[in-house]
Amino acid sequence: MPKPKAVKYVPEFKGPIEGWVVNHLRKNSWKVMGIMEYEDLMQEAYVVFLKVQQKYPDVEKGAHFMCLFKTAWNNHFTDFTYLDTKHRVLIRDSDMVTEEETSFIGALPGDLSHSGMLMTAIRQAPSEVQSVVSIFLHAPAELLELVAGGLSTRRNCKDRGNELLCRMVGAKPNTNLVGMVEDYFSPYN
Repeated sequence: MPKPKAVKYVPEFKGPIEGWVVNHLRKNSWKVMGIMEYEDLMQEAYVVFLKVQQKYPDVEKGAHFMCLFKTAWNNHFTDFTYLDTKHRVLIRDSDMVTEEETSFIGALPGDLSHSGMLMTAIRQAPSEVQSVVSIFLHAPAELLELVAGGLSTRRNCKDRGNELLCRMVGAKPNTNLVGMVEDYFSPYN
């Protein structure tokens, strides 16, 4: 008697796969909302489903196909989270950005055609660097002139400006805040 052929599994997106994607997005969609909306993510999940279906046409069990899909989707979704992190903007509403902040961003060296990268770098910076940048973004003009005068290239003036920054931030007087900021932003030049 001939051995019966195994029944080929025909995957469908509607059903358990779509339900799993919906639950995954309910928990994780916030990670990519800067670059994609929910409907776009569902469409991307369907595209991943079609690619897995095309690449593995001879899967015999639903559980095996589901594992393949979950792995492919998680990898794809992780790529989106990387892109979102790369392009996330700290201040999302343009009316929240003041003219002073815009001029500060424009004064930084390097290509800043997309200021979101700068805002992400500021958000990920150590607390001391964030404090110094915050001072430069929000301080009154008179205070900025005083600090800028103390940060000139001459050694004594630079030390005096750094001491002033340390007092404003509440750091130890000998902390090299200026050097920390320069070191942190040097890869962005």
